[in-house]
Amino acid sequence: TRHPIGINHLESSILNGHGTYTYLECLSWRRRPAVVVVGLARADAAVVQIELFKRPLVEVPVFGRDKSVPMGAFASPPLPADVLVNRATAFDATGRMIGSENLKAVSPCRGLG
Repeated sequence: TRHPIGINHLESSILNGHGTYTYLECLSWRRRPAVVVVGLARADAAVVQIELFKRPLVEVPVFGRDKSVPMGAFASPPLPADVLVNRATAFDATGRMIGSENLKAVSPCRGLG
């Protein structure tokens, strides 16, 4: 799990290289703990595909691209606590891949699923 960073500290090279900057959060306070995948994406990204280990791909829209900042944001629906997140891949509106971030099959809710 990455720790939140201030937008002033986000180097544009991270978003330009990977297309996304992803943060995994464990919602351990829920009756059934869950994982949420959130992050920032380049302004030209329209969707982010979240690749999960042995589970269907999750595709989420990028929102906030119309604002006066050079990026948008994305968030997954709550996912099972035992999910392993492999990769986040950003695509533009034509379906062209912008970049991909290897998340190394991590699970922020270890032992809670």
